[in-house]
Amino acid sequence: MLKNYLPHLTFFTVFFVAAIPVLYYIQRKNPHPRFRPGFGEMSLITLLAVFICGGMAFGLGSLFKPENDGSSLNRKPDFDNQSAGDPEGGKEKRSDRDRNRNSGDAPRRLNDKN
Repeated sequence: MLKNYLPHLTFFTVFFVAAIPVLYYIQRKNPHPRFRPGFGEMSLITLLAVFICGGMAFGLGSLFKPENDGSSLNRKPDFDNQSAGDPEGGKEKRSDRDRNRNSGDAPRRLNDKN
């Protein structure tokens, strides 16, 4: 099971290791100790950093899965002649108004009246 999430864990580890110096800088940013962020503020910032790193790791890790190796690009695409919304297999239906209309008329457009 862990093998399926190896790209996710790898990216999360890399992103969080890169975020640690940023978190340390935020904690020690102000030279006066009284104005430095406290434990609660730093834990909130750390939690936000974990969520951001996790989101980026999930996004990039899903691209680097073994099934996305590009071998599916060599196959011919599956093609179905039937349209998805037409249960009769793409047969054209004509209404009474279309049958009575002259064949020389211009096709109707979306904004046409009548």
